[in-house]
Amino acid sequence: MRLVVERLFTGDFETLFGRIHAKANDEFGTFAIDKMVEATKNPVRLVRMPFGKHKGMKFDEIPTDTLQWLSETDLDEDMDYTVKHHLGITLQT
Repeated sequence: MRLVVERLFTGDFETLFGRIHAKANDEFGTFAIDKMVEATKNPVRLVRMPFGKHKGMKFDEIPTDTLQWLSETDLDEDMDYTVKHHLGITLQT
């Protein structure tokens, strides 16, 4: 991958991003990137537990006490959002 990038691009990353942005606008419309950026600002609600004893289980099948314990740990943004959603905790943004 690095070799491909080096062959296609010899300038700084700001210039590269500008070229990618322009190409995306040409291909998908002027608001496509803006929509993608806006969509990624919000956390994603996960469907299944990605690790641990309940790995692979749907979050609505995980015991409440496990979700409560998880809510008191250091979680990434998506996991925190998902756990709090299933506990019915109102999130403030």
